[in-house]
Amino acid sequence: MEKNLPFILEIKEELAGYWKKINLEIGGSRADLVIDYYNNRIKVMNFTGIFEKISEVLKIVAKVEKIGKIIVYTPLENIKELETCGYVEEGNIKGYYAEKTAMFSQVTLKLPEEFLLIKGKKTR
Repeated sequence: MEKNLPFILEIKEELAGYWKKINLEIGGSRADLVIDYYNNRIKVMNFTGIFEKISEVLKIVAKVEKIGKIIVYTPLENIKELETCGYVEEGNIKGYYAEKTAMFSQVTLKLPEEFLLIKGKKTR
């Protein structure tokens, strides 16, 4: 993957201290994110393009926001691409999107504990 590729994060909506809805764009790829501070998660609601590019930015955002887990909701046909980036299938959600009857999968990347260090304390 090309290093130092510029990316854009655009906050669309937020409830301070609880969540933010963000659009991410990087090198022709894009994703709709929700940063869920209450549950300590970044949720990728959908994405288009090359996930490897998106994944690198997600790790940066997780570190800056002190988030411990990234969850990606994706159609089953995208699972292999996410697994090559270190994500693990955690479960299936039948009919996740109302307009589709296909199964969707929740895949996660648990981040190293150093992502969770805040003022010398671990958070969980």
